[in-house]
Amino acid sequence: MASTANPAIERVVEAYNAVHAAAASTVDPLQLMSAVSGASVALDGLRDLLPSAAYNPLCERNLELVERAESAVVALLAGPEQDASSDSSASDSPLHQVQNTATAMTTSLEKLLIPKLIVTRKED
Repeated sequence: MASTANPAIERVVEAYNAVHAAAASTVDPLQLMSAVSGASVALDGLRDLLPSAAYNPLCERNLELVERAESAVVALLAGPEQDASSDSSASDSPLHQVQNTATAMTTSLEKLLIPKLIVTRKED
């Protein structure tokens, strides 16, 4: 995504990228939880920036995805270590759920930010 002059947008993009990168590259649940928590904080700042009713459903969708990611990470923290190669239900594992949710978060964030980025560019 393009760089913008708005720090709240930059923070949320960076936070979501951190969730996506952590989900793709680590099995450390604490690192994943830290990334998801950062996304939650950044999303709160973005929600304050976008008070328009048009953005509210997308903000709510993003909040739901962050909560789903948090739940999956908590399940990962609570669950025993699993060998993904021997587990036939690896696609249902908490780590896989975090990875899928991270991808959905990125897609949903793009839908939320693209109109704002267009408006920001017009104002420049």
